[in-house]
Amino acid sequence: HHLAGDGPRRHPHGRFARRRAPAAAIVADAVFFEISQIGMAGSKLILDVAIVLGALVLVLDQQPDGGARGHPLEDPGEELHLVGLAPLPESEATKVEIIRGPNIAALPEFKPLPECIEGEVLLHLPDDITTDHIQPAGKYLPLRSNVPEYARQATFVQVDPTFPKRAEELRDSGGYGFIIGGENYGQGSSRQHAGLCPMFLGVKVVITKSFARIHLANLINFGILPFTFEDKTDYDKIKQGDKVKVKTDGLKGKLDLVVDGGIKIRLKPAFSENDIPVLAAGGALAAA
Repeated sequence: HHLAGDGPRRHPHGRFARRRAPAAAIVADAVFFEISQIGMAGSKLILDVAIVLGALVLVLDQQPDGGARGHPLEDPGEELHLVGLAPLPESEATKVEIIRGPNIAALPEFKPLPECIEGEVLLHLPDDITTDHIQPAGKYLPLRSNVPEYARQATFVQVDPTFPKRAEELRDSGGYGFIIGGENYGQGSSRQHAGLCPMFLGVKVVITKSFARIHLANLINFGILPFTFEDKTDYDKIKQGDKVKVKTDGLKGKLDLVVDGGIKIRLKPAFSENDIPVLAAGGALAAA
């Protein structure tokens, strides 16, 4: 694959010499090549990473010898060396202020898994809930870099407009949100915010009859525990507003959902053993 650049140019003395490709062009070309390989499912993540990389490698556009961008190499056999920014010492890094635009917010805090998750069933949903039911796009897309506002204005509002307020009040009171779903929960767009925004609002457990594959991965990445019913008829034994809890016990062995302090419903992990460290840390970023 050809990285962006000017190609061979004639040297003033008649020789051909390579020209250094501008850093921004290198990053852009690499990013769009990756998107073409992985498809749009991962493109948002790749582009977010590219913003950071683009800022870090702008130094490449000024060569170490002070030459201008695209200055021909004097020696046609000279190797191209990329120069990056060395990380700051931890004592200095903590003092760095990140300047964000008016509609850009920091990512929510990823908290470790508690020993007991206690809260309330905030929604009891039917089959085939899509990620657009969970986190609609359209007019809300300008908020995608502002997770708190995107969550407060959009999460599950097409299902229940009161959901964001109820979820945030429960979270702020120290409780966790539980979602109950039917078959094929989370089908449709891969939409990472359909995991991230509920996490911000305090949703910690989703229990369904079955999950759509990509959404299941997103829930795990954002530290939300996904379970299915061992007995699917137990779906009808729970209702919105029920007080519930589950003891995590290291996410190993048999786990039960306790409903209103009495009935116990056996749960099946929808995650693998390899996912347990991620969930225990509170999500993929916290586990990294």
